[in-house]
Amino acid sequence: SLEKIPAWIRLSGRMPPGRAGAAAWLKEKAACEALLATLDESAVFAKGMPLARGLDIDFMIEECRVTGRIAHVLVTENEWRLLRVFPNSKDEKKAMKSENDLSFSERISMFLDWALLRLQTAEKESEPPAIRLIALVAGETDWLGQFDRWDQVWFDSDANTRETLLSDLRTRVVALLDFWRAAQSKPAWYFPKTSWQTVKGVARGGNDGSVASTWISTQGGIGERDYAPGYARLLAGELDFSMGTPEHIELFTTARQLNSWIDLDSAMDAYA
Repeated sequence: SLEKIPAWIRLSGRMPPGRAGAAAWLKEKAACEALLATLDESAVFAKGMPLARGLDIDFMIEECRVTGRIAHVLVTENEWRLLRVFPNSKDEKKAMKSENDLSFSERISMFLDWALLRLQTAEKESEPPAIRLIALVAGETDWLGQFDRWDQVWFDSDANTRETLLSDLRTRVVALLDFWRAAQSKPAWYFPKTSWQTVKGVARGGNDGSVASTWISTQGGIGERDYAPGYARLLAGELDFSMGTPEHIELFTTARQLNSWIDLDSAMDAYA
């Protein structure tokens, strides 16, 4: 009920009135409780929460100077932990997202944050720290574990193997940067959620209709085509990316290439 919502939230003017406000409160409350439960269960935080900070990135990678700031890095003596949290699943039965809910939007940004930290510290630190990804999601993970697997292989390897792995990582980052730069003049068929659905559809053995329904919602929600501020619809118009169309094939081809760049396990096959 509204009476159970803290006054500083209820009276702030930031919540919908009446039942809508109560429903919004319950949803956010469930997400926070699930997050706290995940923190309690994680051995990573058994000794408390390390100091969190934003870390600056500034180094050359091939012909590109990459600068910026990566937020929410937990710093310990020998290890930096990149913390990412994913509450509020679309599934009303789940308060937090699972790994399966993550699209290119989350995956590419996590990959770049981790890779840039790894490359900069490997280049500039005499004793580079481990760079771990701590992603708080519901259920089991597979793809999210690749970052720790790669880092462990890198630390356990000799100097030549380390440089080979770093060179491969640079190539992947440069490919993503080139993809972004090319889109400034000629955008590819790429939309984070819909493109990811093409990859998932192939993994399931075909197209089950999820690509079309992700792009144009058929259940009263909002598909990715109609997300504000409307750039996706401006670019694609009335296309529906139906299976077998040239646009669908290009969408999948681009998605498969993006997925290969953020798949670190393939780089470690030779060192398994």
